[in-house]
Amino acid sequence: MRKNLVFVQSDKVVTDSLMVAEVFGKEHARVMRDIRELGCSKEFRVGNFAESSYVNQQNDA
Repeated sequence: MRKNLVFVQSDKVVTDSLMVAEVFGKEHARVMRDIRELGCSKEFRVGNFAESSYVNQQNDA
């Protein structure tokens, strides 16, 4: 388990959905679903969420 809920990346304090799922003991898929269903404006979403990819323990992208 990683220690910090937030970390510094490119001089910005950020977190990611994997960390949120880990810290709060939730399934990552459910965290992603909840983020998609926030119902926030496009401006808020673009300013506060960025899509990225990762390779999981099964080596799937």
